[in-house]
Amino acid sequence: MCQLPTPNTQLPIPKRPVALVQHELLPRVSVDVGYNRRVFGNHFFTDNRAIGPQDFDLATITAPNNPNLPNGGGYPVTFVTRNSRSPLGATDNYYTFASDYGDVTTCWHGVGRFARFNLTINF
Repeated sequence: MCQLPTPNTQLPIPKRPVALVQHELLPRVSVDVGYNRRVFGNHFFTDNRAIGPQDFDLATITAPNNPNLPNGGGYPVTFVTRNSRSPLGATDNYYTFASDYGDVTTCWHGVGRFARFNLTINF
């Protein structure tokens, strides 16, 4: 069963400040440099309530010795793995905002450069 968020909630709305500088190098030739920042919030989240922390175990393996790995390898690597305490495919999805589980914000920064050549062609 899937439960949707309550009505009258806001959808993710990006905040998008932009700064752009344009400089003319020659007549009809210019260069643009711009900065973009995008912040997204109000993300949606799906929580499978049929499984919990008791359905996962920690497993540790040793990284191989390799000069391309940090410190030459040989260190323990721990990860989470699913155990057999709950049936595979068990689902009880709850669809809600991620803010119910803590604040989640996604931020993107970018710089763009453009060269513009305005050509005039007379026929």
